[in-house]
Amino acid sequence: MSLPDFKDTTERLQLALNDDMVPHAFLKAGRDLLAHLTRPTQIAVLGFAGVGKTSVLNMILRDAVMPDLGAVPIIELVHGEHVRVTYEPLTAPAERRDGLASRETMPLRTFRVIQELPLPQLERCNLIEVNIPEDAGQQTDLLDWVTQKANVAIWCAETFDDHDSKIWSTVPDRLKDHSFLALTKADRLQMKGLLADQVSRFESQFADEFLCLYPVATKQAMAACASGTVTRARLWQESGGKALADGVAREIATGKLADRDHADVLLSRIGLAGTPRARRVAPEEVAPLETAEEAPEKSAAQPVMPPAIAQMGREEAVEMALSLLQGCANEMCAGGTDQKAAAPDRILAQCAQTAQALATLLMDTQPDDPEIDALREDALESEQVIMLLVLERNETAASDAISVLLQLKKEIAVLGAQ
Repeated sequence: MSLPDFKDTTERLQLALNDDMVPHAFLKAGRDLLAHLTRPTQIAVLGFAGVGKTSVLNMILRDAVMPDLGAVPIIELVHGEHVRVTYEPLTAPAERRDGLASRETMPLRTFRVIQELPLPQLERCNLIEVNIPEDAGQQTDLLDWVTQKANVAIWCAETFDDHDSKIWSTVPDRLKDHSFLALTKADRLQMKGLLADQVSRFESQFADEFLCLYPVATKQAMAACASGTVTRARLWQESGGKALADGVAREIATGKLADRDHADVLLSRIGLAGTPRARRVAPEEVAPLETAEEAPEKSAAQPVMPPAIAQMGREEAVEMALSLLQGCANEMCAGGTDQKAAAPDRILAQCAQTAQALATLLMDTQPDDPEIDALREDALESEQVIMLLVLERNETAASDAISVLLQLKKEIAVLGAQ
């Protein structure tokens, strides 16, 4: 199975934008969504020099296509009709040449390499290797650049020590929510008897900083691949390569599905809703970049949804709805003294999850209560509004999302008092 076909949604959104059918208030969101739907997912592979970033990059492609170029700050792999490389030195004009990048042909003081390759894998995602420098000023500039560009991040490290943690703490939550930690030399840690301790340390100290931890023996993983395919399935799985590659593939699919859903909401609000789908394709149903021999285990944490209770009555529904909203408020208050925890991205994510859970809860409530029906419609509309606000990613949008939930809470409280 390949990625779901987003063509219908993309075409309708393109048509709406081209024909000036999108209201000004939604214009920026519509353009951003169209860009997200049509461009490859940007995957950043970050870490200090010598931790195996290039090996991880090649592992995702299932082919040893890129050589080690040393401490070049930025190396981008993009799709192209031919094998070409562009070198961007600090003090000279950019040079574009046929062939693969190499240290021998690379100009002095090159800070960026863009490698074009005719690989089908790169039609879905671009890969960006980022070498984190030791200089604090250069770190800030480089991280600012990559965090604005990337949709998914993989931080590579041997042990993820305090040095790694300090740098990673500056990454915005927007990217952390779509990131993985790869322990790139897990075989060495295992031989030294340190792998279990590293995993335990991650779970106790850094689990909230990443979607998942993946210990990977990169050399063994690459030995299991050739020419873009897995040739030794057992070694691929035992090396940890399969788990990381499947995790990345799921995150790509999840991001595309979310963009499709946001675009459908926007189009619905301006009267261009498409044909209803029989059901939403779940991210775990999407095949990874290679043909998987077995279904990948789901590793990313999922939103906590209320239990489905058939024909739930008004009183129980009101009690559970108020509890959901109060839980969201408590989480925000708990993070109120932490500037990073209270960032707009985090607030919007909490509001979106709460709105989704509330809409699901009310869908499971008795259908013959007119006031519950009206509340259900309000909840669904609020969920759609918050989905659009998530795209704005600023303090005003976060404030508006809170206001939407507060209004819902007032309606539910009034209903409960009757």
